Amino acid sequence: MQKFFRKLVFFFLRTFVRIKLWRIKPQIIGITGSYAKTSTRDALAMILGSKYVVRKNRGALNTEYGVSLDLLEISYTGKVDGRHSVVAWFKILIKGFWNAFFSKEHYQKLILELGVDKPGDMDLILKVIKPDLQIVTGITLNHVEFGFATEKDIWDEKKKLVYALDKKGTAVLNIDDKYIAEEVKNLQCQILTFGERNIVADLKSNIIASTVEGLEIQFIFKNETRVGKFAILGSFHALVLNAAIAGALALGIGLDEAIQALNNFQLPEHRMTKIQGINHSVILDSTYNASPKTIAAALDLLKTLKSSRKIAVLGSMNELGEYCEKKHIEIGNLAADCADILVAIGHSADLLTQGWQSKCSQQYFAFENSDLAAEFLRNFVKEGDLILMKGSHSVNVDKVVEGLKEEGNRE
Repeated sequence: MQKFFRKLVFFFLRTFVRIKLWRIKPQIIGITGSYAKTSTRDALAMILGSKYVVRKNRGALNTEYGVSLDLLEISYTGKVDGRHSVVAWFKILIKGFWNAFFSKEHYQKLILELGVDKPGDMDLILKVIKPDLQIVTGITLNHVEFGFATEKDIWDEKKKLVYALDKKGTAVLNIDDKYIAEEVKNLQCQILTFGERNIVADLKSNIIASTVEGLEIQFIFKNETRVGKFAILGSFHALVLNAAIAGALALGIGLDEAIQALNNFQLPEHRMTKIQGINHSVILDSTYNASPKTIAAALDLLKTLKSSRKIAVLGSMNELGEYCEKKHIEIGNLAADCADILVAIGHSADLLTQGWQSKCSQQYFAFENSDLAAEFLRNFVKEGDLILMKGSHSVNVDKVVEGLKEEGNRE
């Protein structure tokens, strides 16, 4: 009965969304991938916002229920998966009906971050919306505990969005990704590729400089070569700029215009934000979430920056399934090459420290939770420390950041 009710609720929600979008008739741009979705969405919205009325989904509302509720302008604080009381959902459906037919909201471009947790999720999203243009940032291993055994499985799910495009639709693809590169020849839609390493990319980027002040990047598109400077930390975030600019080019925006629109772009909160910490320390806050690929990239940034003492505060990574032990040990091992001290937090802290110890004999500390880690670090951090903070969202490494902020910067 409950399963039937959830299906019924979803049917009405997606119907209301389709009615509303039929009324507004925006161009729909989807963004998917295993990483950098939110940042790419925000960067593209900034570029397009200089020329069009743009709407993007809020926060991390990127599932079939989340997208539906967001587009119907319905605030919902519970778990967005269809499990809720009949009365609550009835009220939501009434609001959805009213919004579908009478909302005065209007926008020309709709940019949607689209995510999946398990096989079949993308089929549900495609029942709600079908993009006219689809950006794919890249594929890495995550959500293993929910049914994805390999990176190929993840790509097979996410590529459904690309194959849903008609011949007039456009796929904007990271050609540096091996799974995407292998798939390009099979696509029937229009294609624009971007990349740093692949010489066949339509939009190529070369990092000129990556410092604590930001990035300087050269972009090459057709016969144009341009250089942009961005106040964004980490060479791995060049992907975000590359993907957003490629999306803009596919929509008819010029290269100069796209780069200039990103002059003041800032990454979303907790995505490699530089913060002044206690005792004149500097915090690199990248606590929104973590996967082996993104932690490795963050550690690589830490390695390149200069400081009298570097501390890697790493939270456990979730949804790795059978790869959990191997990946945590690998990250601990990598951290030993990039930091002077390791502070590990959460269910796999011992695995992180195991990897650390196999590579070096320097100090390390392990804590069961973020509260204990924050309490320790408040008395441990000293002047000149550079502290990288990263971990899966549920480990709450962001609480450690909040506890170590300079007094005037605390929320």
